[in-house]
Amino acid sequence: MEFKLPAQVRKKGKWFISSCNLLDVHSQGHTRDQAERNLKDALATFLLSCYERGTLEIVLREADLELTHLLNHFERNLL
Repeated sequence: MEFKLPAQVRKKGKWFISSCNLLDVHSQGHTRDQAERNLKDALATFLLSCYERGTLEIVLREADLELTHLLNHFERNLL
């Protein structure tokens, strides 16, 4: 399953900083592609951690994101 979250990448010195401010998740890389991949990994880890702790619905509601398809995705793939 794929879904889109707002994110941006900016160059800061020798690093590319990637950010999803909506969920307050950030990462970095030596290249733009690496920063984007690292952010995707960080977001997946963050969302999985929220699901496992039972806080995913709260986090998504606070970010004003659609809950149904994300919750169904986690339940199908983890149960």
